[in-house]
Amino acid sequence: SAAAAAAAVGAELRALWAWDTLACLAFCGLCLASESDAFGSLRMRDVPVQEVELGTGETAYLIDLYLGWPYLSSAEQRCPAWLLVLLVTLVPALALVSGLAWRRRRGDAKAFAHGYLIALGCTNLATNAAKRYCGYLRPYFYDECGFDAAAGACADDPADARKSFPSGHASMSMCALLYASLYLLGKVNMAKPRVVVLRSAGAGVGSSGDGEGAAIAGGGGGGGGAVVEVTNALVLAALLPAGVAGWIAASRVADNDHHPADVVGGALLGGSFAMLWYGRYYPSIYSARSDEPGILPHPAAAAVAAVDAEAEDRALIGSFYGAAV
Repeated sequence: SAAAAAAAVGAELRALWAWDTLACLAFCGLCLASESDAFGSLRMRDVPVQEVELGTGETAYLIDLYLGWPYLSSAEQRCPAWLLVLLVTLVPALALVSGLAWRRRRGDAKAFAHGYLIALGCTNLATNAAKRYCGYLRPYFYDECGFDAAAGACADDPADARKSFPSGHASMSMCALLYASLYLLGKVNMAKPRVVVLRSAGAGVGSSGDGEGAAIAGGGGGGGGAVVEVTNALVLAALLPAGVAGWIAASRVADNDHHPADVVGGALLGGSFAMLWYGRYYPSIYSARSDEPGILPHPAAAAVAAVDAEAEDRALIGSFYGAAV
C-alpha cells in the first residue's frame, strides 16, 4: 500500500543518521572549507600589460583583450551562487526520494548519501587547490581589478579575479547532478526493458518492470493489449539533471565569468569524481542489478535484497496480468 511504501522510504531515510554518515558529512564540510589560505597560497601572475612608446613621446599601455570583458556581479549572472547551491542539494535529494519511492532497496539511502557527500567534498577540494595553484586570470580581470589605462596598473587586486581555472560552478554542478543522473539511470535498469501495457476494453494502463512482462504479453497470457517500451524515454528523463549541469557550465562562458577551457576542465573534474564514487557504492548502470547498492548494511542483506527484488518483479508482473507468475 501507499502507506507501507511511505513508511519504508521513511525508514531508509532515518537509517542515514549513523556515525558513518556523519563522518562523510564531516569530510564534506572540511573539504568545503578548503577555500581558506591554510590550504595553499594563491599564485600571483603578473598583470598582462605592455608599455608602448608613441611617436609623440607619450606612453600607452596595451592590454590582453581576452581579459577585458565587463564584470557581472553574482546577482546579474544566469546562475548565481544561491541557485547553484540550491540545485546541487535539492536535485540529488529529489532524485533519491524518487528512486526510493520507485524501487526501494535496502541500504539505498545510505549508499547514495555516502557517495554523494564524498564526491562533492573531493570535487570542491580539488577545484580550490587547482584554482590556487594555477592563479589563472578571469575574462573580466581588468574590470574587476579597476585597471587604470592612464597609469597602466590596477587600483585593486581581488583574489577572486585570479581563480578562473577550473570553474567551480562547472565542477560542483557536474559532480552533484551527474551523480543524480547516474543514480536514476541505475533505477531505470537498462538491462531490463521497461514497458507500459495498454490494456484493452478500458481495462486501464499498467506498467512492467522488465522484459519478462513484455514476453508474457506477446505470448497471449492475460487480457492482452498493446505493449509500449518506455526505456528510452526513462533514460532521457534520467539524464535531465546532467543536462542542467551542462547548462550551468555553459552559462559561465556566456556570462564571461570563465574561459571555455575553465568550464571543460571543471566539468571533467566534477564528472570524474561523480563516476568514481557512484561506482564505489553502486554497480554499473548497465548491470542487471543496477538499482541495488553494491555495499549493504550487513552481509546477510545481500541475499535478502536479491529475494526481495525477485519477489517484487514477479508480483508486479502478475498484478498486470491477473495471475501469479
